[in-house]
Amino acid sequence: MLSLILLAGLPVDMITIGVDRAIVDRVPMELRRYRSTRPPGDLLARWPFDGSPAHSRPASGGWQTVSRVQGHWHEAVQARADGAGGSEVLYSRVDLRAPLAPIEALPLAMPAGGVVLRTVVFSDTAGRCAQFIVSLPGRTAHMWPLLCARLAARGWRLVGAADCRAAAPAAARWFVRGDETVAVNLRESGRGSRAVIGYLVPRP
Repeated sequence: MLSLILLAGLPVDMITIGVDRAIVDRVPMELRRYRSTRPPGDLLARWPFDGSPAHSRPASGGWQTVSRVQGHWHEAVQARADGAGGSEVLYSRVDLRAPLAPIEALPLAMPAGGVVLRTVVFSDTAGRCAQFIVSLPGRTAHMWPLLCARLAARGWRLVGAADCRAAAPAAARWFVRGDETVAVNLRESGRGSRAVIGYLVPRP
């Protein structure tokens, strides 16, 4: 949950949207999502509400971020405009003493030159989901049939298509293996491509 200090001073105009526990790049993390009627700059200028030191980071993807280390906890608040004069707010909290989680395995063999940029793992009522952001050395026209074939080699079946020879899809494509599901979303990125690979294992 939020630190006691943050809870004690939480503005009344902040509405809780959701609470998650996730593992981001092997780091266990607690996440809370809010909406606020205040604009991001106003909201972040007031945090931490106890007046302790905090550090701002350059905006990225529309998100403004303020963070601090308090004892053995690292806390960060991110906010971005919601288009209605208010903010979307994401609060994260990490126990710096907690051990790293095991490395999460991809559901397919990584192509040569591929690099996992980010791994996010979380569990909800549907099951356990891992999301991998992967940088790939080739363009989508080359990487799509390669990824598709490597999934097929591990027993995954492409949904809604006869084989992997079609052109690289413009939207996510789905694969199934028993009750497991993989989604692959592939996009051009510089001279190569980038894939977002989601892997869902449902609850028994």
